[in-house]
Amino acid sequence: MPDLRNLLIVPLISCLATSAMAHPAIGIVMDSSGGLYFSDTARIWYIAPDGTRTVAVPNVHSHNLWLDREGNLYGEHESGGAQWTHRVWKRTRSGNLVDVIPARAGSLDDFKDFSFNRDSTDAMYWLSRTGQLSVKDKGAPQILAELASPEPGWLSVTPDGTAVIADHGTVVLIGKSNPSDHLRVRITSNSERYSVMGVWQGIDSTFQAAVYATGEIVTFTRKGNVKVLATCPAPWRPTAGLQAPDGALWVLETSPANEQRVRRISPSGQQRIF
Repeated sequence: MPDLRNLLIVPLISCLATSAMAHPAIGIVMDSSGGLYFSDTARIWYIAPDGTRTVAVPNVHSHNLWLDREGNLYGEHESGGAQWTHRVWKRTRSGNLVDVIPARAGSLDDFKDFSFNRDSTDAMYWLSRTGQLSVKDKGAPQILAELASPEPGWLSVTPDGTAVIADHGTVVLIGKSNPSDHLRVRITSNSERYSVMGVWQGIDSTFQAAVYATGEIVTFTRKGNVKVLATCPAPWRPTAGLQAPDGALWVLETSPANEQRVRRISPSGQQRIF
């Protein structure tokens, strides 16, 4: 994919956002037809291959999403107040909406019975606020690794079972087959918890990351080579993304008002905002 820095250079705000920044979604997934789902923490949007945008799931507060092999979409609805509750919903490929876990008190991570982070074998992964990485392959969840720093950022998982963790300006790679062999790549000098948000694997097996601290999307290798792919126009900043099979970069962006939108950047540098 070409370097898009010179196409997208804009002034950037210099400081991290305040409390609103803690809550933007990182949920963005693409189905087998090339249709895209993304969350703005109030609903789930669907962008059809022809560019038509519609609401796929209304009135849900979801930070993350997961698509199964059959094309069913899963997300969460969280609600606060006097007591924190959550439920897990499924939107079938035909558009029907059902709850797979009814509303219950507490956080989804308290139960370790469902995760949006899965590998190709459907093993489920969780990352606690203390930095404990767990995996449930068969049987009960097992502790895979412990990070040295508490309160890491977001977790994602590659098909081969590599846990990819944004951790205070770095990205940590932990393989399921050899969890003691951690690989840490420094992405930005900013060490805030969410200076790096969503991280995903590109189509060429390199990794890409949404660097909220600098407003950039970068690509990096296991050897630690980091290169800027694109820069979001101020005041928008990236929270997550994915690379489509055709090489296009889809970036989930947030504003200081906690609005969210998606930007598509073609391999030739053409852009479209949804």
